[in-house]
Amino acid sequence: MICPVCQSDMIVVEHNRIELDYCAACHGVWFDSGELELLLGSLGLEGAGRLNDMAVHGGRVYVSDTARGSIHRLDLAGGNHETVAALDGVNGITFGGQAMYAVSWTLHDVYEVFPDGSRAPEAFGLAEHFVNLDGIEVAPDGEFIVSDFMGDAVFAVGADRRTVRKLHTLSTPADIGVDFSRNRLYVPQLESDRVTVLELGTETGEELDLSAARDREFAELRRQILDRPNWDNDRLAREAHRPEALVLE
Repeated sequence: MICPVCQSDMIVVEHNRIELDYCAACHGVWFDSGELELLLGSLGLEGAGRLNDMAVHGGRVYVSDTARGSIHRLDLAGGNHETVAALDGVNGITFGGQAMYAVSWTLHDVYEVFPDGSRAPEAFGLAEHFVNLDGIEVAPDGEFIVSDFMGDAVFAVGADRRTVRKLHTLSTPADIGVDFSRNRLYVPQLESDRVTVLELGTETGEELDLSAARDREFAELRRQILDRPNWDNDRLAREAHRPEALVLE
């Protein structure tokens, strides 16, 4: 399987007879339907209320508990899980560089979280802009992308942690996924039971449902196949026997 985020090859790892797809390049973990529930159930996270979002960093797995207002670091081997932060209504969590970030459904703000326990989560002070925050991702340039479920919008928060601008208006945007290499934002819309693909990097963006995005990708693949007679077949033959030719030539 190819990682949807960084396009690297993923490997299959097994934990408690549950197979998970893991990307060694960006440390993402991808679950098939039902696998997340099986994994969390097998871990025996005592006292859990409503486990919500997950993030992976430095080979460690973190999960938010919205009902209990806590973030846990999971011990996949020994079951010695740790509560690393307390944050009321914590929903989406993610990492940007070495820092951890979260959004709160009930406090309506974005937070930097310190999983080493050195400090309590620190709010950006932007609660007036949001209603109920759900998902969060961090762009390579330090900008934050957050979804506001009840606010029916996706916003960008500047790297300065002060500037807020609305990227798109769409109903009930839940957790979000990004593919920055292709400037795409994936937004599941809960009430309409669809995933919307948004084009990043433009002023207005472009809204596509998932099937339309796949149609576009298929059209591009077809174009490449039709263009095959123009390829350098000698070089392709060399690459087939010596893949590093892509770098060396």
